[in-house]
Amino acid sequence: LDEGLKALQSGDTDSAMTHLNAADEQLSAGEAKTHLDEGLKALQSGDTDSAMTHLNAADEQLSAGEAKTHLDEGLKALQSGDTDSAMTHVKAAESALTGS
Repeated sequence: LDEGLKALQSGDTDSAMTHLNAADEQLSAGEAKTHLDEGLKALQSGDTDSAMTHLNAADEQLSAGEAKTHLDEGLKALQSGDTDSAMTHVKAAESALTGS
């Protein structure tokens, strides 16, 4: 974010956009991870309504990619009542998001 602001102040709008877009992606990924974590906790406690709320919020923050693919599959599984598969896919989404 700082690099984007510096570039903007110096008049380099192309570089500023590059840096600001990268910052936006990192912030969105962080917010998505927070919602994934809360969704997993809710799933583990059996609160499928809260899990769905958090997982949908995470889904809104993710762009296309492996994490979003797994999250989408987890949401489908949760909607069909298959919490075990939902948990598997949500954990895979979190791993893909964090690179672990």
